Amino acid sequence: MDMVTMNILDSTMVAICREMGISLMKTSYSTIFNEGLDFTCALADTKGDMISVAEFCPAQIGGMPLLIKTCAEEFPIDTLDEGDVLIHNDPYRGGLHVPEHTLFKPFFHEGKPLGYLVCIGHIAEVGGMVPGGFAGEATEIFHEGLRVPPIKIKKAGKDVDSVWKLMLANVRTPRYNYGDLRAMIGVLDLGEQRMKELLAKYGEETFTTTCQDLMKYSERRMRAEIESFPDGHYSFEDTVENDGIEDKPYLLRVDVYVQGDEVVADFSGSAAQAKGPINATLGVTWSATYNAMFHMTDPSIPKNGGCFQPIRIVAAPGSVTNVDYPAPEVAGNTETHPRLAAIVIGALAQCKPERAMASESGTGGN
Repeated sequence: MDMVTMNILDSTMVAICREMGISLMKTSYSTIFNEGLDFTCALADTKGDMISVAEFCPAQIGGMPLLIKTCAEEFPIDTLDEGDVLIHNDPYRGGLHVPEHTLFKPFFHEGKPLGYLVCIGHIAEVGGMVPGGFAGEATEIFHEGLRVPPIKIKKAGKDVDSVWKLMLANVRTPRYNYGDLRAMIGVLDLGEQRMKELLAKYGEETFTTTCQDLMKYSERRMRAEIESFPDGHYSFEDTVENDGIEDKPYLLRVDVYVQGDEVVADFSGSAAQAKGPINATLGVTWSATYNAMFHMTDPSIPKNGGCFQPIRIVAAPGSVTNVDYPAPEVAGNTETHPRLAAIVIGALAQCKPERAMASESGTGGN
């Protein structure tokens, strides 16, 4: 492992992701991007493992692994051409909630695909029964807006007009949506150009080898952090007071098992899924757990696919932490997510109190 080259490439790729995000702030139409910073930009390898990410929206950073993997499975990189762009917002395909749209673009070197550029952002209007998609009275996913499975919005550099027409015809603010989606595509184009420059300088072999080394390095450091936690079984719980439909509390419980250099976060003790929209998809539960682990470990560890390897997450299907289709889930990413992160931190505070923070008791996913 060449530590100097690894650190240079890591810093360069993080800078590319940050530049993509800053460009999105400056070119987007909606305040949720240019003031709220409700987006994240990342890079992934050909297998869908995240290799770099910028620190914009924490709830999206932890959700990247499942999002990218899902899209890579449905569209293997060897089936994509230069200039293709995929769009995806389906919560039941690794997504976080309907407003969160993820765009993917493969990047190439000398005609060979070497990875994905990724931009995930909150589109402010997605159709559904109320403007903005946050329907407190939703009882099914169809109330919350237009679901888009992974699909090409650009093919070989050209717009897929039918996809644009379908998406813009189903929202209340087509001009804003058009502008924000164009801005997201624009930052993928920017990232593609920066990756071409990086690959022209370092070449394919150095790039791919260094990315593998970087993920192994992050995994070793995360395992070393976990190993400093005393082995044991630690539990914590909280409630969501009601789901907007039924006036009863919903239990959120985690049992965290620390064994050597690995952690298991088991949410099986949580309540069955709600009728209303507080349910968390599996992607949200993954995201909350990973974000909690980032809070409890050394912040200087590079954030990539290696960080996630020592962490296993268990969430029972049909529960409030792993909702079954077609239940509603839009508030799971805003109201339930911060509580899930807080109970993981609360459990680990029992063995590592100096690292824990107090729960903020509110909507803190961003």
